[in-house]
Amino acid sequence: MPTAAPTGAGIGELKAALLHVLRETPAPRDAGKPRLAVDRAFTLKGHGSVVTGTLAGGRLTVGAEVLV
Repeated sequence: MPTAAPTGAGIGELKAALLHVLRETPAPRDAGKPRLAVDRAFTLKGHGSVVTGTLAGGRLTVGAEVLV
């Protein structure tokens, strides 16, 4: 889809097309077993190990117990 960031040409049409695709895309299946694909891991002084990633296959809620 042609767009031009400096002039904004086509941006509205691009947003509309993306919104249409998102509305038509089915929600991911919730298998009830959250999985976290690790994107990166590092250590912060005073905090310990930190892991970031992409959550798939379920939900996590505030206060939920997690076994790693």
